[in-house]
Amino acid sequence: MPFTLSMTSWWLALAALLGGAIGWLLRSGKCGKHATALRAAGSNTGEADKLRHRIANLEPAVAERDQLKAQVGRLEADLKAASAKPAAVATLAGGIGQADHDAIVGERDQYKLQIAKLDADLKAAAAKPVGIAQAEHDLVIGERNRHAARISQLEADLSACQAARADDDIKIQGFMAAAAPPTPDNLQLIVGVGPVIEKILNDGGVFTFDQMVAAGVVGIQDILPDMQDARVEKEDWMGQAAKFLDAKRRGVDPATVSRDDQVK
Repeated sequence: MPFTLSMTSWWLALAALLGGAIGWLLRSGKCGKHATALRAAGSNTGEADKLRHRIANLEPAVAERDQLKAQVGRLEADLKAASAKPAAVATLAGGIGQADHDAIVGERDQYKLQIAKLDADLKAAAAKPVGIAQAEHDLVIGERNRHAARISQLEADLSACQAARADDDIKIQGFMAAAAPPTPDNLQLIVGVGPVIEKILNDGGVFTFDQMVAAGVVGIQDILPDMQDARVEKEDWMGQAAKFLDAKRRGVDPATVSRDDQVK
């Protein structure tokens, strides 16, 4: 009898121990799942707050848009009803007065414009990244627009500078062409003009027969040293230069012109 009681007590204690262990394992698994779920819910809290903030900002605009759409519907119903009225004097064919018709159409069109603007605002707001503040978004857009405007101004200035430079290049080319001496003639064909006199004339800016004729006797004498002044008239340099110039204009080589009638 004592042995039976002892064994029974032993088995009861063992059963109680096993039951406690199993219950502890079950509670640990359930608590772990619950903690995981709580952590996942906590990670989504910030995103949910951002979405709730966006919805709160968009809901007034949606409500206003829907209200305006309802108002447009009522106005269009009024137009339809007015058009069904019997025709009267000083009215349109539809039976509505011109002034009333224009007022209704104008008001309806204004509402349609407001609805279109609200739709555009809603679309732009929906396209914004979640969590970005409106003020920050506006600052970024404003800065981008300022940079774009500055770039446009710089490109315009660059185009203006390039155009001015092209004009300057054209002017410089013109100045250079004007300053460049013409193709010189062989002034030594004139009796009395040798290499030394020809160099003196060139240094004075006279390179061609037509320049000599344009300068005249006085102009050539101003270039030559005083001791040579008398030779200009005595040897008829102007007459000789005119003869060679006429040959050039006729396409004849001045070197082929006869010098028999020239002063020796």
